[in-house]
Amino acid sequence: MKADNRSGISIVMCCYNSEKRLEKTLQHIIKQDYTGDCELVVVNNASTDSTVEFVENFWKNLLSKILLTIVNENNAGLIHARKTGIRNAKYNLIVFVDDDNWLDKSYLKIANQIFETNKNLAAIGGQGTPKFEKKPPNWFFRFESYFALGKPPSAFHSEVGLFGAGLSIRKDLYLSVIHHGFESILTGRKGNNLTSGEDFELCKAFVLYGYKVQYIKDLKFIHQIPASRISFNYIKKLNKGMGKAYPYLLLYELKIRRMQKKGFLSFLKTKWSFLLMWHILRFLFIVFKLLIIWILKKDTKIIIAELWKNNSIILELLVEFRNFKSLKIKLKAIDNVIREY
Repeated sequence: MKADNRSGISIVMCCYNSEKRLEKTLQHIIKQDYTGDCELVVVNNASTDSTVEFVENFWKNLLSKILLTIVNENNAGLIHARKTGIRNAKYNLIVFVDDDNWLDKSYLKIANQIFETNKNLAAIGGQGTPKFEKKPPNWFFRFESYFALGKPPSAFHSEVGLFGAGLSIRKDLYLSVIHHGFESILTGRKGNNLTSGEDFELCKAFVLYGYKVQYIKDLKFIHQIPASRISFNYIKKLNKGMGKAYPYLLLYELKIRRMQKKGFLSFLKTKWSFLLMWHILRFLFIVFKLLIIWILKKDTKIIIAELWKNNSIILELLVEFRNFKSLKIKLKAIDNVIREY
């Protein structure tokens, strides 16, 4: 895979059974006021519906000047689909658009302008505004960042994290970190499996290798939220997926902190036994809070979601001990790479 520094934008859209969500998403791509060269790379990630046929027919009828390329990635998982999209992208600037994201008409133009003025910027991202199929309950907004809504939350008390929806990257800098040994541990969503964190993992890798990532408030998109996702069961699944990603993201973050200023607590938190004990104690504390809230007859949904996330962290630490140790070794090796820069 080679970096192509030609001026232009490659929009990469990864699709899994996306047929019913794509019409307005594609229409908003057509309405972009960016006037440079542009292409749309649709990655069909093991869909079982008519996603490919719909895109081909719909795009043909639009008579767009944006070149359409459809490629297949049969290895399920968002990260695999995005790698395939990057591999097939013609241009150095890549913008990831989810199948349910409606880009603001100036999204591509703003992204292009920002990258042109900062050559050390590896990734930028924006914020989503919801388009609900039905009115959400009040508790939903405690979890809005799970749906790429609003400003990305501070990741472990730092700004190193951007939403994968609308994420824009430089292909050459991505290939640079790959060349120097970066390999994603997290696969992202895989069919109905809601494991996440691959977007934050990439952002943290960029920072570890000396590049910048930045949130841009003027990059905006609308996120379709169907009724099926405005449910507590869906929130629990999201928390479970985020819990599985947490131990790995924490290692990246602690590596970044130790690069900036070493501290004993940061060192301690990289220890598997410490993390496991910490989250077992946290489990007991959450259960205690849940009991108090239940006695007071208040809504327990938020605390139950927190419990699911914490339990997923414990399970991941127990089941994936080898992956955890492997990532620690890889991150330790980054020190040698940084010294060469």
